[in-house]
Amino acid sequence: MNRATLKKLFEQPSLKACSNRKFNDGTATHTGSSEGTQVVKKVAVKRKLKDESKVKYDGSKEKTTTAESKRKKRKRGKENPSKSSASNEKIDGLSKTSKSSTQSSQGHLKDRLAGARFRYLNEMLYTSDSKEAMTLFKSDPSSYDVYHQGYRKQIEKWPVKPIDLAIKFVKSKPKHFVVADMGCGEAVLAASVPHKVYSFDMKALNERVTVADMANTPLQSGSVNMVVFCLSLMGTNITQFIQEAHRVLAAEGVLWISEVSSRFNRDMKTFSDGVESIGFKCTSCNTDMTHFATLTFKKTQSKAVTGKQRKSKVVDISLAPCLYKKR
Repeated sequence: MNRATLKKLFEQPSLKACSNRKFNDGTATHTGSSEGTQVVKKVAVKRKLKDESKVKYDGSKEKTTTAESKRKKRKRGKENPSKSSASNEKIDGLSKTSKSSTQSSQGHLKDRLAGARFRYLNEMLYTSDSKEAMTLFKSDPSSYDVYHQGYRKQIEKWPVKPIDLAIKFVKSKPKHFVVADMGCGEAVLAASVPHKVYSFDMKALNERVTVADMANTPLQSGSVNMVVFCLSLMGTNITQFIQEAHRVLAAEGVLWISEVSSRFNRDMKTFSDGVESIGFKCTSCNTDMTHFATLTFKKTQSKAVTGKQRKSKVVDISLAPCLYKKR
């Protein structure tokens, strides 16, 4: 091919456009041809649109993925209701446990406060006379209920209950015997025996109880066959209680006493001698129980011996107070 032919081919438009291209680092740019410039612009626009559409697509894909994950979670909950219900039950159980623990702590605090009040009332009853105790319970009737609730809790721990022995003893006597239950509490004795029982205490917990001071009951002299003091010789005027028992008892009437063993200070004879000095004779003494002792006396004189009638110096009957340790 001669030079003239090559020149003609080179002067053709398509080849001329190619001759105007420059290559720099493998990147093609058009400098001479307007047609080539338009082609480059179109390619750039297409690339930009493609990149933007890709960004939009990726964003929508992320949103779609998040929504789909939520739908899948809800779907799993519907498909596995046992798991969701189990989790709900676990939450409910935790809330119930926290509530029960709160209630338990509150109940424990109430019990401690009630226990402290019981110990205070118990000490007051042992260290004051019956008139002072009557005045307290009249001014604050709820204190009597608090005391008896604490008293019941203490007695429940004992393997043998004194009231059970009192019931057994009364039942062993003829049915015509009339009984006076001093410091009766809930009058359990009257509800448990076929005998006629007069029940006295500082407050009436039920219809069987008559409110009275044990040192001064409304009974007539010589009107009963038996007097019972079941854990009720509390106060500093025990001598007056025994004198009142002697007054209301008929000739050869029976006096039955049950008291906490520690109150005798290991000296049962001193207490027994004091009771006998008023006009009784001790017929039995039982100290086999772990927590308490019982004594039985028989009335021997028609009138109780008072301090004025005694030749020797009067010694009041006393027992050690049954006090609980302060916490």
